[in-house]
Amino acid sequence: MLPGIWQRPWALSALLCCSPLFAATSLPEAGFSELLRSSTSFANREEAETAQQELWQRYLTSVHGDAPRYEQHRQRALHYGDKVMKFSLELRGPKPVDGYPVYIALHGGGSAPAWVNDGQWEHMKTYYRDSVDSGIYLAPRGVSDTWNLHFVEESYPLYDGLIENLIAYEGADPNRIYLLGFSAGGDGVYQVVPRMANRFAAANMSAGHHNGISFTNLFNTPFLLQVGERDNAFQRNRVTAENYLALTGLQYLAEGGYTHELFMHANAWHNGWADNDPRGGQHPIIKDPRAWLNHNDRATTTAETNGVHWLRNYVRSPRPERLIWDLGTRAKRGTGWGGNYAGDVKLSEQQNIFSWVSNDTPPAPGARLEIRRIPGKNTIVIDQAKALTQFRILLHRGDFDFSAPIRVLYQGQQIAEFHPEHRLQVMARTLLESGDPSTIFDDEISVVIPAAE
Repeated sequence: MLPGIWQRPWALSALLCCSPLFAATSLPEAGFSELLRSSTSFANREEAETAQQELWQRYLTSVHGDAPRYEQHRQRALHYGDKVMKFSLELRGPKPVDGYPVYIALHGGGSAPAWVNDGQWEHMKTYYRDSVDSGIYLAPRGVSDTWNLHFVEESYPLYDGLIENLIAYEGADPNRIYLLGFSAGGDGVYQVVPRMANRFAAANMSAGHHNGISFTNLFNTPFLLQVGERDNAFQRNRVTAENYLALTGLQYLAEGGYTHELFMHANAWHNGWADNDPRGGQHPIIKDPRAWLNHNDRATTTAETNGVHWLRNYVRSPRPERLIWDLGTRAKRGTGWGGNYAGDVKLSEQQNIFSWVSNDTPPAPGARLEIRRIPGKNTIVIDQAKALTQFRILLHRGDFDFSAPIRVLYQGQQIAEFHPEHRLQVMARTLLESGDPSTIFDDEISVVIPAAE
């Protein structure tokens, strides 16, 4: 028996404003493959919001009628290619109004026999669990028994599928998805979050090694680092301090963003320190990581170092005002579950979408985009478009006045002016591309960057 269809409270209140239910029906009776070809536009914001609620309900109906998809979720084993991601799932505490926060916890282990990694997975099924008062606690089993078991190529579309299923089947809040990991799981957090930053509200990396990754995409994703002061295998202690300073440097250059913190547990090794104390106790940490790194200054202070407690302070903004996107820091993620319902209509692959911008062209080396909205001005400013000639900007009625044109500025000059509409085709496509009701967009602008003279 399939679980009941979950409906976000905001959707319910929006629908109940009409009598009878769905009185302002705006969607044609058609499948998603037809909706993706539709030329329908809605006259105003109210009609678009009603259409979005209907669209979300139609999507949930499709998902709950997708027996093979639901069976994988019920069996706690998602398939992609020849890889299977097994996972444990536990609902804890009362369900919040906006849905359950989700804590995805990656286990240690790595390049070892399967029984070793299975044991680490069993340990992670409870490691952070008691710190979750209300939420979904989920521990995936790495899809291989190699050193990179949490971030082999097939892992990324599996994380997308896992998150989309949690939203549709378990009532997860898409704006409160968190990733944690210890040791090899910390390696996974380092690798996964920068490549999927728009999926997560925040992340906790404990006792891992980054293995070479850019943190540029973390402008809107708070990141907590934890390590033992004496954890010198693979220089984890020094590398973690260096990564803390790298994030500090990015924050300085960007004049904001890049929320981060380092808890270097004083006199501790690889294990045996508390990033999971459910009591929220104070624990000794190095006071100044920069002074420790440069001058071996071991002065200490105390802090509440529980990773879950730190993460729950942050809620993702699904459409932040400012984006910084390193297009080269990505992983092939495919079109997700949404491709099951699109028929022969091509969706954007998920690695090509970063919040409210999208680029379907393989990025050139060094491609980077910095872009922001000016609130209340119907203006978008492109601050940098390096090795990038064109891309799309996704538009949401909550961010702009659709009764007026939207301007796009680059290097102080207007390069586009666009009169937006509430287009069903765009709404349907962006829903299928993310499986996320908070990133259903109304329209889009195709932008071409002028060639340098």
